[in-house]
Amino acid sequence: MQICFEIRKKLDDFSVDINYRFNQGTLVIHGESGAGKTTILNCITGIATPDEGRIVIGDNIVFNNIIKEDDNSTFYSKVNVPIRKRNIGYLFQDYALFPNLTVSQNIMYGIKNQSKYKDKTHREKLINYSEYIIETFGIKHLKKKYPRDISGGEKQRVALARAIVIKPDLLLLDEPFSALDVDTKKIIYKEFKFFKEKFKIPTILITHNYEESKMFGDDIIHLKNGKII
Repeated sequence: MQICFEIRKKLDDFSVDINYRFNQGTLVIHGESGAGKTTILNCITGIATPDEGRIVIGDNIVFNNIIKEDDNSTFYSKVNVPIRKRNIGYLFQDYALFPNLTVSQNIMYGIKNQSKYKDKTHREKLINYSEYIIETFGIKHLKKKYPRDISGGEKQRVALARAIVIKPDLLLLDEPFSALDVDTKKIIYKEFKFFKEKFKIPTILITHNYEESKMFGDDIIHLKNGKII
């Protein structure tokens, strides 16, 4: 599956202007804070709208407002697929777990919003898959706990499980390790390598840590003031 994103978005101090494509694996976007990294993820997932651009995930155009004619006289129409229909898993920097929901309810949240959940047969399959993910991530013992009752490393596992359980076409990870202490990072690094190989979901990982870039990136781009350097 190929992921293509052409994004131009004006910010307060500079404009994000990037055109990139990659295949299966993990693309790391490396750069200092404020370089425009999160803006790119927000545009891809649909939280933000590019001023101009085109975003393609596999065979699906999820955003396009570049109206032009190609060599075969084909016109591209405007497209802006709603967030919930883009089938993208997003792990936010602060994990964004719902504090009033248990771990199990947090993980099930994305599944219950899928149209398949309304059908009994599909619902059972989705529930079984969620149990498989919970077991795989080693968080079965946390199912009835609330986010306030679990550690930072456990929150990271729960948030990643919630992002993966919807079987996304693309996984977006925004500084997923930045809030962890040194000892927890060592454990999570090892686990993430395992999950990366097991699920093989095309992934965009944002980090300002160069060691993480080298550790996880199949492809790495360095961003400064919204542009690849």
